[in-house]
Amino acid sequence: MNYRCKTTAVGFLAAALCGTLANAASIELAAKQAYPESISAASDGTLYVGSAGAGGVLRVAPGATQAEPWIAPATFGSRSVFGVFVDEPRGLLWVCSNDLTSSKIVSPGSGPTTLRGFDLKSGAGKVSVAVPGNDPFCNDIALAADGTVYVSESTNGRVLRLSPDMKSLDVWAADKQLLDIDGIAFGADGNLYANTYGGNGFFRIEVKDATAAKIVKLATPRQIFHPDGMRTLTGNTFLMAEGSGKLDRITVRGDKVEIQTLSDSLVEPAAVTRIGSTVWVAQTQISVLFDDKHVMVPKLPFRIVGVPLAGH
Repeated sequence: MNYRCKTTAVGFLAAALCGTLANAASIELAAKQAYPESISAASDGTLYVGSAGAGGVLRVAPGATQAEPWIAPATFGSRSVFGVFVDEPRGLLWVCSNDLTSSKIVSPGSGPTTLRGFDLKSGAGKVSVAVPGNDPFCNDIALAADGTVYVSESTNGRVLRLSPDMKSLDVWAADKQLLDIDGIAFGADGNLYANTYGGNGFFRIEVKDATAAKIVKLATPRQIFHPDGMRTLTGNTFLMAEGSGKLDRITVRGDKVEIQTLSDSLVEPAAVTRIGSTVWVAQTQISVLFDDKHVMVPKLPFRIVGVPLAGH
């Protein structure tokens, strides 16, 4: 999500804090500045959690109820961590590393906004690619069927594509409709689907011979509010977090989408991933981190909450 849009989120955060969760389980994050902005799961059930506040990446072993530090803040020049994505064929964890100083937030480390790749076994830094453009914001990551890495860049409304030699990010799609682009995921039809956090939109970017073609805003049966992290469930069905407190199952049918809300009492969620029959949702509370007046406080400990798919 691109929180530079200065969205005031006090209302829906307060409402979510008062909600009662009836979910399967939860994972506790001990760090008081965790602000878990993105999560991704490996095939063995290990969860990886990016920290927007403290920086670094936490790791959750299969079946564990607490996250443990894995990649320390500022490792390999990383800053505040947003999007994370497991790339098992390459043996890498991709990470969106952002410099948040323009938002008056102290980011660990130093250097520009980058896409970084860390070894999935050792956590060692392997790849570092600068994100081009004016004040760029690396938000989310998706892999195409051929393994090509794509990145949503929110500030300038772009989708970037990693070069085959993993040395540069090139503009693949750019459009004013995509300003504040956030979650991205590929459907079984080969097209890229995206949402816009500030614009509350859901889009299909048609792919023709690996090239971005027509961009279509899809009709939703209700307004979506601060759509954020998104993962493919199956076919052209996706799991998506809404910052207003919802976890949705989104199914694309032509130029329309169907929305089934799986949970509506989450605490300002920003990220989702699935392990088996459970959807894990990061309760990010990011508006607290971006509160310029420093009057808001997060509900501690930060948690990743399990929502069962069974019965939905």
